[in-house]
Amino acid sequence: MPYGTTGQHADQSTGLDALVPLTKMCHNLVEAAVLRFKLLTTVLLVCKGTIEAFSQIADPSAGKIRVEYTRSAIAAYTVTDTISPKQSLNDNETLVSANEIFELGFFSPSNSKNRYLGIWYKQAPNRVVWVANRDNPITDSYGVLTISNIGELVILNQTGGAVWSSNISSMPKNSFLQLLNSGNLVLRDNASTSYVWQSFDYPSDTLLPGMKLSWNIESGQERYITSWKAPDDPSIGNCTHKIDKKELPQLVLLMGMAKKLRTGVWDGVQFSGSPLSYQVLKPLIEFDGHEWSYRFERNSNEFLGTVITVTQSASVQILILNYGSSEWTPLYSLPIGPCGSYGHCGANGICRISKNPMCECLEGFTPKSSEEWKALNWTSGCIRRFPLECHRGDWFTPLAAVKLPDLLEIWLNRSLTLEECKVECLRNCSCKAYSNSDVRNGGSGCVMWFRDLIDMTDFKQADSNLDIYIRQAATEPKAVNKSKMKKGKVTILVIAIIFGMSILILTFGCIIWKRETNKRERLESKKEDIDLPIFDFATIAAATNNFSNTSMLGEGGFGPVYKVETLLFWRNRKGIFSTGEEIAVKRLSKNSRQGIQEFKNEKFPADRPTMASVVFMLANDGAKLPWPKQPAFFIERSSLNVNSMSADEEQYTKNSMSITSFEGR
Repeated sequence: MPYGTTGQHADQSTGLDALVPLTKMCHNLVEAAVLRFKLLTTVLLVCKGTIEAFSQIADPSAGKIRVEYTRSAIAAYTVTDTISPKQSLNDNETLVSANEIFELGFFSPSNSKNRYLGIWYKQAPNRVVWVANRDNPITDSYGVLTISNIGELVILNQTGGAVWSSNISSMPKNSFLQLLNSGNLVLRDNASTSYVWQSFDYPSDTLLPGMKLSWNIESGQERYITSWKAPDDPSIGNCTHKIDKKELPQLVLLMGMAKKLRTGVWDGVQFSGSPLSYQVLKPLIEFDGHEWSYRFERNSNEFLGTVITVTQSASVQILILNYGSSEWTPLYSLPIGPCGSYGHCGANGICRISKNPMCECLEGFTPKSSEEWKALNWTSGCIRRFPLECHRGDWFTPLAAVKLPDLLEIWLNRSLTLEECKVECLRNCSCKAYSNSDVRNGGSGCVMWFRDLIDMTDFKQADSNLDIYIRQAATEPKAVNKSKMKKGKVTILVIAIIFGMSILILTFGCIIWKRETNKRERLESKKEDIDLPIFDFATIAAATNNFSNTSMLGEGGFGPVYKVETLLFWRNRKGIFSTGEEIAVKRLSKNSRQGIQEFKNEKFPADRPTMASVVFMLANDGAKLPWPKQPAFFIERSSLNVNSMSADEEQYTKNSMSITSFEGR
């Protein structure tokens, strides 16, 4: 039992022992009964009446306590889903459906002492799914549910006054109350299978499977669910979930009179803007010629219970109850994100969940206030970039798979095709957009909008096929077909990727080729390098008489060339040259652009000079050369002033150099 549905506990005082034999007799009757339920109920009533009468005689002053005690004892032996006209349901008693899923009884919400008659899942008593006397609570624990003499269902308080009634027009003679396996509490006539009254016609804040939201287009009568006023007050609150009273069915959530949520138009299969998972529940919209109705069915028995409820905070929740659990689990809570809120992007705007910022103006429209849109305030919406000029070449741009705009002012014709709908829209200068009204069988019907397009979202269901065609001014530049643009973008992207990969592969190939080429050149260079003897700078200077003009043979692009006899080297480098052999020494000029490579070229007959041999000085104080890569050409530089040296000086600042000789041509 929920909240405060506990039975009264009586003190087993003196005189109560006299009831024990009679109670045992009734117990045995119940256990041995093999008759139908109605006969069993009669037996229990007889026992109950006998015990009450006996207890009153035994001790009239304590009769009430004993009666309550014996009522609880007898109730423990029976589980019933029915009340007959001569029966009643007291505050500490409950009805349980035949499948033992639903339970009916009196309860008190948390932090409240008021008593209400309600229905809940027996496994999860903390959430009540239906309340009878929402606005008329009982202030004590002496409430009684019974069937009146005229066949009406009533709740009586301690004084016998009616605080709630079924308020039916027809008065059945032989009615009885039953709690069905669906959770529907029905008052039915024994002589008929129809219901005289049912709780499903008067929803509270929760929609059960099979319970309907409806709108009768002739009488205007509605069925809807309304939130509790507070968690501890089940009286009618400020939030309502209902069918919108329009030509096409859609569900809305209202807070007062303001829309907070809209599911989008029913397209014949589903709501065009609802993100609900239809694996858990299956929505059904029906029209019988007089009344639109919405209900849902469970798609599987995976869960014990599935309900839709509306909260005080203006949200619609889909809850599930697992087998063996007493707690409800939220599956969805609507609205989901800013795009789920009604009109988030203003008039003629569309909310795109995957983009940032998420609001955009429809094609052909521009923000009404650029400053507000820059501040991410989209409530002012969008206005047309160019005014419409009726019959002057207006055209339409398609927008695929979106939640269709709100039905503020529309025209509906269910027999027109989409092409005929386009023609009708062009004929009417006030028509802003058009679409099919039903996606089944390839699409049919025509709906046209005549006011601003509000509450559009690009939420796309996998099987959604509803497109809307938005009117554009003749002066509005026609955009390239979006599907072609997308294909073109994909093609360009693929080409760019292929081109980029080709460039990358080519670059890596060039780098590898360059490295291999350099490697081969270095190997060849090593093979071509000549084993050159090293002479210090002082020796060369002495041999050329301090590079005097008398020893100079001439001057070329590399620098001046000097003649030297090897006898001059003999005393310092004994055995290097034969006595009397003449060699030439080249000195690199400061202004020369030649260097190591030109020296190496001297090795080849086509490039070397026509002299017997060449001594190539690679370092001197007159020019700066890059450090060579090969040790054979390494030079140790010196700042020696050769002009101040004499031929007889023995001490010199030393420089290492290379010298070689070649055969003449």
